[in-house]
Amino acid sequence: MADIKQDHKGEDVDSYGMGNNADPKNMQELTQYVSPRIYAQDDNDASGDDPSRCDPDATLTPLQVQTLLQNMQDKFQTMSDQIIGRIDEMGNRIDDLEKNIADLMTQAGVEGGDK
Repeated sequence: MADIKQDHKGEDVDSYGMGNNADPKNMQELTQYVSPRIYAQDDNDASGDDPSRCDPDATLTPLQVQTLLQNMQDKFQTMSDQIIGRIDEMGNRIDDLEKNIADLMTQAGVEGGDK
């Protein structure tokens, strides 16, 4: 686990910018995901996507924070649904396995005891 943290510290913080779809795995990574530079843009200038116009001291606007939080909530809900689906599927497989074992024991003439 310590090796993973050491490897992570060497990563470039800019790789967690707003345009990157990397999912934060822990609070440190979340902090790096939220805090990188935001591109400055004048109302008269449409070149806001130009990395050379980056303002490292800029802060997130409330809309950007709301969008980021909504995206994180959506991803969390999707992952939660997937996990619950997999748990349900595993439960069904266990039930089928128990039934098959009981059937095999009956066919073999072994008396099964319930747990």
